Amino acid sequence: MRTYHIFETFPTQNKTNLYVKLGRLFDHKYLGRENAFDYRKHRKRGSLPLFYWLRPKAKYELAKAGRPYTGKMEYDPPPPALQNLEHDLATTTFMVKVKMYCLRHGLRFISHYEILEQAPPETQAKIGKKGDSPFKFVVTAEYNGNVYEKITATPDKVFGVERQDMKKAYYFPELCMGLGQPHSRPTPSASSVRRKHVAYDAVFVQELHKKQLNIPNFRVLFITMKGREHAKNIIEETRINKGKNIFYSGVLKDIEDPFTYLWETRTGEMKTLLQ
Repeated sequence: MRTYHIFETFPTQNKTNLYVKLGRLFDHKYLGRENAFDYRKHRKRGSLPLFYWLRPKAKYELAKAGRPYTGKMEYDPPPPALQNLEHDLATTTFMVKVKMYCLRHGLRFISHYEILEQAPPETQAKIGKKGDSPFKFVVTAEYNGNVYEKITATPDKVFGVERQDMKKAYYFPELCMGLGQPHSRPTPSASSVRRKHVAYDAVFVQELHKKQLNIPNFRVLFITMKGREHAKNIIEETRINKGKNIFYSGVLKDIEDPFTYLWETRTGEMKTLLQ
């Protein structure tokens, strides 16, 4: 999370005081901190805002407060690898906007912590286990006449919103960095958009979201770091298989308000998340 993400998430008129608190959390080893490095433009370290991540002491404090960390508790990570940094920061950028506009639209944000609290015991047992996220789906699915076993999909984030009429909707954002071509793989192989949509189709048909997370619905939000053409390629890939209208596609730089933004859906409609 970059510094400006923190300011947007915790609005304050006294930014200096928040900087001091972040510095204390860093000094006492609750947070890791590093200068962002833009490897695409070869900028020098320090030319971009600081970014922060949780260290074990913070994870245990979250657990004591009833907000269990879903990764390995004792793992003290180094600064994020450059190849992952852009993806992680893009995910944070989207989630900050989601939380900010929930307030503006009178929506109640449902965090992954709350979802886990309502999940079955066998799902909760996976919290903190290395390589076995409680949000990881493992399915057997059919594609192009062939059956594929143990196809996996783990959303980048899981969240929900509750409207004022008490209706709830759940979302699985998937940040697409634009590496490779969505149409290039003939099978649902790892790292492809195809693998994800084949897996999520099977999750929906087999109702694994209900069995594993105890949620009644979900939509997958494919969010690309590239432009509209890449977003269109992604959503067209999901149309190869017939299935429910659970896939939405959008462009991160164009998404200011995730709830009023017009997403392109699997059926070709342009819809908002409030429809």
